[in-house]
Amino acid sequence: MKIIFCVLAVLYSGNFKITKIQILPAGLLVHGKKIVGGVPAELGEFPSQLSLHLNDSMYGAANVLSEKYVLTAAHCVMGLSPAELSVRSGSLYFDQGQRHQVTRIIMHEQFNFTDSLIHDIAIVEVDPPFTFGPNVQPLALPNQGENPAAGAPATAIGWGRLWYNGPTPDTMNKVTIEIRDQAVCEELYANFIWHIYEGHLCADVPEGGLGTCSGDSGGPLFVDGVAVGIASWANECALQGYPSVFTRLPDYRDWITQNSGV
Repeated sequence: MKIIFCVLAVLYSGNFKITKIQILPAGLLVHGKKIVGGVPAELGEFPSQLSLHLNDSMYGAANVLSEKYVLTAAHCVMGLSPAELSVRSGSLYFDQGQRHQVTRIIMHEQFNFTDSLIHDIAIVEVDPPFTFGPNVQPLALPNQGENPAAGAPATAIGWGRLWYNGPTPDTMNKVTIEIRDQAVCEELYANFIWHIYEGHLCADVPEGGLGTCSGDSGGPLFVDGVAVGIASWANECALQGYPSVFTRLPDYRDWITQNSGV
């Protein structure tokens, strides 16, 4: 099975390029991030994690919401039909586990790909429904407005690249980073082509070298076992001074309930 990443935005030296499907990312990757500087996860450690597939190719990540609903990044499903997408559950390997066909896509109404991927969140319905057990469980969600503290340890997971333009792993990886102060993240990206908005959440380590990369888009960011973010974009992968950017889930908890009942 080959790997194709979610729609990729490439930003570098003031140039902006959008490529619908790219196998090798360059510049700023709008995710399909892989975990940089991480270690392998254990089976059952993250039972809400799903691999997202475009036809027969691994495309990104997603999360179990309920028996029939899945949470992912809007940029991973935009412009696609349900028939082209599926997810796999219950495995550390992106090409194993039970297959669930996507039957409906609900993107955030204000999602804007060209403006910093603001409101980068989507819900999809799948069939057959999930059967819960040790390796398949719903994602733990925050309450509306229940934001994590700056400096809090956070865990990102995925099958994304091991480093910028590097190889991808067969098995799920995890890495511990830190929630970045919002004002600091805004300043770090102030002169970048894309910017940090209220609906974004940033995480990294000051020295760089740990974070998300191509292939991780749509995957979760956990604080104390609760998902606070969905992997969205970054400047390259774990580049010092440029945190990984996530959709801030506490801002969208009510939206998730309105569109899934969860």
